Amino acid sequence: MSAELEPLIAAYLDGTLDAAGAQILAETIRGGGTSARLIREHLALAGELAQACDSSDGATVERAVAERMRADGSATAFVAAVGRGLGRRSPRRRARRTWPVALAAAAVIAVALTAWWQLAASPDPVGACRIVAMAGGGAVDRNGLAIPAHDGQVLVVGDHITATASLTVSFPDGSRIALADGGVARVVGPQALRLERGRLDAEIAPQQAEMPFAITTPEAAVTVLGTAFTVVADASGTRVDLYRGVVQLAGVASRAGITLHAGDSARVTADGTLATIPAWRPLFPAQLAGWQQQHGHWELIGGSVRGSDPAGGKARLLGEQDLLDLELVCRLRIAGVESAELQVGDYNWFFTIPTTPGRWVEVRLQQHGETLSCTADGLVLPREAGDGAAMRPGPLGFYVAPHGSLEITDAQIATPAGTTP
Repeated sequence: MSAELEPLIAAYLDGTLDAAGAQILAETIRGGGTSARLIREHLALAGELAQACDSSDGATVERAVAERMRADGSATAFVAAVGRGLGRRSPRRRARRTWPVALAAAAVIAVALTAWWQLAASPDPVGACRIVAMAGGGAVDRNGLAIPAHDGQVLVVGDHITATASLTVSFPDGSRIALADGGVARVVGPQALRLERGRLDAEIAPQQAEMPFAITTPEAAVTVLGTAFTVVADASGTRVDLYRGVVQLAGVASRAGITLHAGDSARVTADGTLATIPAWRPLFPAQLAGWQQQHGHWELIGGSVRGSDPAGGKARLLGEQDLLDLELVCRLRIAGVESAELQVGDYNWFFTIPTTPGRWVEVRLQQHGETLSCTADGLVLPREAGDGAAMRPGPLGFYVAPHGSLEITDAQIATPAGTTP
């Protein structure tokens, strides 16, 4: 944050800001980034201090500022604490200040802002997580102050996040949580998140046994030492689907707990009942039984399927089982071309999976009746028409264009009881 912004904010607060200064502040806020975020936060902070100056002398306020700055790790927590510590009065219209009082208020505010900027000007406050990817919009509620969500936004403990499409939050240890459209979550610690409602997909980095990552919902608590899983919280309760690793799941009301292993699913109902759901199984059996190598050459090596055309043509792997209701999770690595396709209903509909050079892409597909959706690394992908007909039973297909190669690993599928892909 540039020091030249400090007197502009002080002038704005006591009503002396000229047009040129207003333009500088407006352009800084529109430009986004750390400076814009801090301006928004600290205008709210300064409003609290200015209100306190109506009934307190400058020395009292400055002492309170110093105490709270040492005690609090976020601007918004500091705002609330200052209001409490100085005996906040009931809201009322403030009388216009006289010039001496206005200047004193501005001076106190400048002291507070300068101290806070020195504390928070680093790219990431200690223990902070941040939004690293968005597909649409979202909002962050910070102590009642609504802030539009944006890429790179630093989140602090207490923030409520609402996703209006999907967004991904990265934690300091490299863990990533993708919050789906309509999801609401709260940051409760540097290694903890509470899902109020909706769906999240988590990829949690290895944790120390004495300091696990924790995800809670109104009904359940998930303790994680490093794994990949999905949590869905809705009116019927909480469901956890585990793809890799091991997690501990406990019901909040009953305090009963179970251990989930890769491929397990479990649900905690609204009344606290906890039960496992044996739903997930490998997508590819040994020797690719039940799959047609329609184009190119495909092979199963060490649990991963690899496909390409040695002659430089296209490659397509097509299932033999007709499916209409399914959930699929896998990781894809694409080389030589810009994308690959995941096809549903024998090319009735498909999703284009973008290439991330040298990296695996986490893909999750759901098809339930007329509902069909897919995400890649937590980002919602548009559904594209092949035949474009009404949803119909049909096989899954994986396709890569000429001169490309596709690897598929950690592929698991869930279908209704009695249906085998």
